[in-house]
Amino acid sequence: MTLVDRSACGQRRPCRSGPLPPARGGRTAGFTLVELLIAVGLAAWLSAGAWAWVWAVTDVGDGVVDATEAQTALAYARRVIMADARAAEGLAADGVNDDAHVTLRVPVDYRPDGRVEICWNRRRDTLWRVASRCHLAGNVEWFDVDYVDGDGSSVVSGGTVPSERLDEVSGLVVSLRIRARGGVVEGRWPVWFSGGLP
Repeated sequence: MTLVDRSACGQRRPCRSGPLPPARGGRTAGFTLVELLIAVGLAAWLSAGAWAWVWAVTDVGDGVVDATEAQTALAYARRVIMADARAAEGLAADGVNDDAHVTLRVPVDYRPDGRVEICWNRRRDTLWRVASRCHLAGNVEWFDVDYVDGDGSSVVSGGTVPSERLDEVSGLVVSLRIRARGGVVEGRWPVWFSGGLP
């Protein structure tokens, strides 16, 4: 079977099989590698711009967590603080012990330097465990420590523990509030040092 081409005058001519004739300018038909790379680069650039716009519009990256993440952060911070306080022998005399910073004296088999610090950086809304430079929680709206004796009575609440009263402290009552999208998640719990249980 022969393929035919009808010209404008209606005459039949046999079609040639084989490569296409060169396009204008001496090139063959199709895209060059440079043209494809430019198209891929433009598509990537437009996709990145669209993603950044979606990210900004949905407030995904604004640093505010949802309630589930805040609950998890609260549980983690509580677990670490309770483990440190239960291992502690008392408050460290050479540390800061106030309503937003606790320095615990721990056995050297727990920490080689014999101390654990837990502090709240108000400016960054972050709770830190300084012993291992560990981030305990972010978006911390409130952190407060009350110092209690063996009966659970307050030794110092809302201030610095004087050095002469360090031995009276047998435990802590810790309050922590973490900001979440649509509200806050908070907890308050007592914990006693090793040997200081009421």
